[in-house]
Amino acid sequence: AAPQSAPTAMPDTLAQHLSASTAALYQGYSLHPDLTKAAFKAHPFAYFGDYGSAFPDINDVQLVFAQTHGIKPCKSPQEIVKQRGSDLVYIGASPYYHVEDLSHSAPYLVPRAQALLNCIGRNFMDSLFVKKLPQAQLIVTSVTRSTQDVAQLQTKNRNSTSNSCHFYGTTIDISYVRYHAITRPDGSKIRVVRDDTLKQVLGEVLRDLRQSGACYVKHERKQSCFHITVK
Repeated sequence: AAPQSAPTAMPDTLAQHLSASTAALYQGYSLHPDLTKAAFKAHPFAYFGDYGSAFPDINDVQLVFAQTHGIKPCKSPQEIVKQRGSDLVYIGASPYYHVEDLSHSAPYLVPRAQALLNCIGRNFMDSLFVKKLPQAQLIVTSVTRSTQDVAQLQTKNRNSTSNSCHFYGTTIDISYVRYHAITRPDGSKIRVVRDDTLKQVLGEVLRDLRQSGACYVKHERKQSCFHITVK
């Protein structure tokens, strides 16, 4: 009988995902070519017919990477704060985004997720510039939650899951219906254009990062946010 060939090794898909994500998050940053020109034609929009189809990554899909990169779930907000500087970094102040007052989460992420958030905020501002739109900041509405936070949320929101990706410091929610106006040095604010226009820009940014393998994204209709977990 002919000798049997050795079985083909299955590819390590998790390792492949992690490699792609690392390349997308930590590649060297350079200005878009148009930003170096004195005058340029505004870039067009890529309109989304259905955000739900473009960003379908449910909690269970995101959970694998949340548990891979993240911390162990904390029982209370105080436990989350205790992990700052070792496993978590503070993300409450940035030129790229605005963190609103958080009632059921704490403004801390694992470094890999912070890198993703910085990418999203920076790319969003760059995209506004090349589309010749006024600058605005994204609004982060939820970050890392304790089991106590989730228990309190479940009394108000039955859709809140007991095994949330927000436990692990890897996941952020970014509003797509509200944006933060930037204040000029003279105290005046830059006008913010229509929310649906800014949602289109944010959608393009998230689509590109998702396709590059940097993250998973879910379009949350009831919470009016993009639910994003780093890969």
